[in-house]
Amino acid sequence: MSGLKVTKVLTTAALLSALAILLGLFKVPITESVEIRFTMIPIGVAGALLGPGIGGVVGAIADIGGYLVHPTGPFMPLFTLTNVLSGMLYGFILKKNPDSWVRLIVANTLRALLIGIVLNSMIISFLYGSAFVNVLTNVVRVIQQLLTIPVYTLLMKALIPAVLRLYDTQGVAVQGSAEDK
Repeated sequence: MSGLKVTKVLTTAALLSALAILLGLFKVPITESVEIRFTMIPIGVAGALLGPGIGGVVGAIADIGGYLVHPTGPFMPLFTLTNVLSGMLYGFILKKNPDSWVRLIVANTLRALLIGIVLNSMIISFLYGSAFVNVLTNVVRVIQQLLTIPVYTLLMKALIPAVLRLYDTQGVAVQGSAEDK
């Protein structure tokens, strides 16, 4: 995380955090109870381009900032942890080749399955005293998470090269850029 001492990296992390908070205010309803939110896109981009440590920091800031801007229930630090883990997961998987289709699909699939379904189900089960198996097998939640895989993959595939081009024009190396290879 020593990258946070570099002004352009810090600025990019701050902008991606702010974008994640802003995108958290919007949702695309699929059905009455299924919706897709876009907070994870800037978190994934931060992890992919700035590394797992900074991706985790952006995830934490996005969750805490999103709660402060628009709380939708009680604050639960375990959900902050899921955002941190998501940013780190993207950083570990995408750092070598951030705009690879295969890596984007793998990263988004692992995030949806391990964090979106399993870990979040554990937290919800803990929060509301529901049986873990009942929360885990909630079809609506599973469908919601599975829908995020192609949506997040396509949006990140479009956004990551744009941010990489911005960095290349500024002369700053980012993980996965030509200067790192």
